[in-house]
Amino acid sequence: MFNCCFVVDLPLLDKNTGERVYSTIAEIGFDPGLQPDDEVTVNGAAFVKTQHRESGIRRPNSVPTYDFRAKVLKREKVLDIAVETASGVVDTVTLLIYLEIADKEYIPEIVKFLTEKFPESYQSAI
Repeated sequence: MFNCCFVVDLPLLDKNTGERVYSTIAEIGFDPGLQPDDEVTVNGAAFVKTQHRESGIRRPNSVPTYDFRAKVLKREKVLDIAVETASGVVDTVTLLIYLEIADKEYIPEIVKFLTEKFPESYQSAI
């Protein structure tokens, strides 16, 4: 099984671990060929805790969405062996494409939304 996830670096810390939070904003089933320093336009990104399913990301309709420009920071490949899914146990390869938001004016608003919506999970690193 192959999965490609688009991950955004945000100035947030996980309250339980103190580690930096990266938010997955989209998943697709193929490698789009984006390379570091490529620019992309992101439309309709929602920053929420997501539930990953074989059919993609599920998110509530009542959250704000954002359109912004982003730059590819890096690509990372992860091989997971014997992952349990709804259709059985499979091996998965996940391509993580890390994005940096170029339209910086959205970052404080996104961080504020996440820290207010999930105060038990996130704290601002701004």
